[in-house]
Amino acid sequence: MDVAKLRMDLIGVNTECHLSGLFSGIGKARAEHRTHQHHGTPNGFSNLLFKTILAGESHSIYQGIITVPQIAQKTDAYQTCRNLMLDPARMRRNSQARIIADDVKCSHGASIGTLNKSSCSIFRRAA
Repeated sequence: MDVAKLRMDLIGVNTECHLSGLFSGIGKARAEHRTHQHHGTPNGFSNLLFKTILAGESHSIYQGIITVPQIAQKTDAYQTCRNLMLDPARMRRNSQARIIADDVKCSHGASIGTLNKSSCSIFRRAA
């Protein structure tokens, strides 16, 4: 399985980072994506959006971490993972927030939706 790792280190006061990613797997594709948003200074902003589309027997794993130590007060950090699977694809995800600072706005979340063959045929007829 291919593993892609991405770490964002926000190390300057008022640092801002926006990141979007997309993985599309078909057939027997396998992939693992790991992201880490690390805020090391105050007043940082990060926004990560990762999307996955899977079909066939493909399989994807997403692991995301937000870290905000005590020094990184006034941090805004957001992490969103959205996934669409066409049966029988498989998706696993794990999001974590490691927040020590107490004056922050942070959120992380994931959604996984599935479409079976009959749902896909409805979309084809409507197109």
